[in-house]
Amino acid sequence: MEHPDGQDGTNPRLVGPPPSAPARPDRGIGLAVTERLGLERIEPFSLLAFFSGVFSPRSSDHIEDHLSVGYRGTTPPLSPAMAEMPSPWLFGRCLLVTLLVFVPLYYALALSGNPLLLPGVILIGAFAVPISTLVLFFELNTPRNVSITRVAHLFMMGAAVSLLLSTLLFENLRILTLFGPPIAGLFEEAGKLAALAIVTRGFDTRRYPFALNGLLFGAAVGAGFASFETAGYALVFGLTGGGNAMVAVLQTRGLLAPFAHIVWTAMVGCLFWRAHVAGARFGDTLRDPGFQRVLFAAMGLHAVWNLDLPLPFGAHRIAVGVISWIIIVSLVQSGLRQVGRKARSAAAEAIAQPAMPGADPAI
Repeated sequence: MEHPDGQDGTNPRLVGPPPSAPARPDRGIGLAVTERLGLERIEPFSLLAFFSGVFSPRSSDHIEDHLSVGYRGTTPPLSPAMAEMPSPWLFGRCLLVTLLVFVPLYYALALSGNPLLLPGVILIGAFAVPISTLVLFFELNTPRNVSITRVAHLFMMGAAVSLLLSTLLFENLRILTLFGPPIAGLFEEAGKLAALAIVTRGFDTRRYPFALNGLLFGAAVGAGFASFETAGYALVFGLTGGGNAMVAVLQTRGLLAPFAHIVWTAMVGCLFWRAHVAGARFGDTLRDPGFQRVLFAAMGLHAVWNLDLPLPFGAHRIAVGVISWIIIVSLVQSGLRQVGRKARSAAAEAIAQPAMPGADPAI
């Protein structure tokens, strides 16, 4: 019988393969990262094919159909095609629309100075890129079994709970702030993980049995956290430094959003959910070495991100972004293999079903 987490080992609670031997530096950063974390190696795929759908013409009906999946009556049956790397496209349109809304709002504010326009500028500017990146993860969920309503719920509730928990950790462990901004990697990643466990507590694992579901759940919580945090920064910078400072922080954090909170929580969410589907309790998951490696990686990447290093072009953040997406791609490909196994299993079971009595075999 196939284990719920798609592994072939004897312990279904394991959330990752055992540690591999130390990676050789001449084998490429992708292989080095995946081996260090005990993840599956990345198989080659075409980035051109991956992004090819962004510029393809789509009708409004197509967009509505794309967003209508994931409900009980609109979840498609599993098929082998769902195991292939998708070609997402809606995230690009989402980004374009939000930018088209932001630009006139900003110029209206700049020309008139009307403070009534300020909330709109901050919200659209803070939410545009995180939501677009979240739509990308929605499209990476190839089983199409999670509705956009569920994603919106995770985005809002995950943001509220994770911000609350992170604040409580910060207020009660102030002594650790002596380590400076990098310690936020500990507080915030722990807060987002706890929030994810809370807001997904009642989810039916039979309806959401895939690691890709966990990847999307984590991305939703991370996107909510990133959006509201950016809105807060924009407000503070706007009040203290004026409109130019506010726009500068919106631009900077918008450009960096796809490489930070969203992907860090997505990678942790993927392994957390895989263990949860396998029946592991939250405490058991926290003690699992495979989960710990990815959780500590997310915390470490966050800590390095927060370092104020005098490197050209923010090189340390570029490195963090590259490593983060290497982990995400490995988890996506691993999740697609799990979908493929379940699709083949479902097809085999359908073939093995005995014909109904009296049925004409020629029909």
